[in-house]
Amino acid sequence: MTLESIEFRRSTVSNSSKKIKSLIVIGAIVLTIILAFGVATAIGTS
Repeated sequence: MTLESIEFRRSTVSNSSKKIKSLIVIGAIVLTIILAFGVATAIGTS
């Protein structure tokens, strides 16, 4: 019983960490796109 609960906790933790990692990756991509657009507009205006 305890082993099963530990394995279940491990699986849930790994799933949550995967979700967090994917969210961080998506956030980084969005930030880079926003930065690229900002730099492009700054160069275009100047």
